[in-house]
Amino acid sequence: MRSLVILLFIIAIGNLSAAEKQIYPYKFTHESLDDQRLAKLRKTCNFEEYISAGKTEYEQMVLLKDWVYSSLRYSFRSPVPVLLDSLEIMRLAGEGTTFLCTSYAALYLQCALSMGWTSRYIFLRMPNGKQHASVDIWSNQHKKWVYMDPTWNINIEEKGVPMSILEIRQRWLSKKIRSVVFVFSGGKKAVYFKSSRLPFKGGNSELWQVRPVGAAWLSYLNEISIVNRNNLFSDSSDIYPERYVIKDRNNRKTVKNKGTISESIFFSPCNIPDYIINKLKDDPDTMEIKLTYNTKTSFTPSFDHFEMEDENKWITIDNKFVAQKNRLQTGIKVRTVNKLGVAGPTVTIKSK
Repeated sequence: MRSLVILLFIIAIGNLSAAEKQIYPYKFTHESLDDQRLAKLRKTCNFEEYISAGKTEYEQMVLLKDWVYSSLRYSFRSPVPVLLDSLEIMRLAGEGTTFLCTSYAALYLQCALSMGWTSRYIFLRMPNGKQHASVDIWSNQHKKWVYMDPTWNINIEEKGVPMSILEIRQRWLSKKIRSVVFVFSGGKKAVYFKSSRLPFKGGNSELWQVRPVGAAWLSYLNEISIVNRNNLFSDSSDIYPERYVIKDRNNRKTVKNKGTISESIFFSPCNIPDYIINKLKDDPDTMEIKLTYNTKTSFTPSFDHFEMEDENKWITIDNKFVAQKNRLQTGIKVRTVNKLGVAGPTVTIKSK
């Protein structure tokens, strides 16, 4: 009996890894990409083959949304209203269990993390109090946060560019929502709906039959909030109280949550390195560049190393290196890379 307890303890410890604390530009706790449950999810769920049809990072993110939608069955009478462990979600899905938006969002978020993509859990709230759970994901390709809704299997674009939930909300508030396009599914199956065609039914699930995307769905944009952590594996406690709510002129009289933050901070960039250039005292033509992945404006979760482009190849570099002054005039391209080998957006270092 004692040996069994020890064995179970060892297995439990093996699954655990320290969550990573982000301080700036706002406090956030990231699931460590070393967590073995993320690796198990990626290995056992077989979504990687499905999304490999995408030629770009963003196309693969959209296909992941489509995979989650296809893998789960929605029901307003789901026996598990709040289940955030994706391994358990997929086990129950295999038994025919139905789910709500909370589990759709959790499955997308954790699958995205297992790919090395920074993602976060968000809530949308109608004026009448009805809420919807979904996901924000950082697109290294587009250098912005992008809204993904695996429950309805939609993402939203404007002139072919993916939109963040904040941008969508701003169009709605300014009555310019007609400029956006709703994209159902992904890849070759993608169907595009202009806002002028609302409401529309993109799927045949129970959700789509009862709640097509129209004026009611748009009212979810009344309030958006972000959960201040994505470590759903390593911390199974209630996530709802741990969220920031955007407070602006539209809802400042109704939002009382102390965790309100400004729009600019809420959608600060991610995975982007910062740098400092210093002159060498003994050689004025040589400059020292110091890189950092943890700044007051950006943060790279599960950071592994920096890379620099050299003769059309990316090479690993230290956080400090020297370069000739004339090279800085043309620019040096650098980027961060996380523990799963996912590179962030390219930054060009130039002397002033």
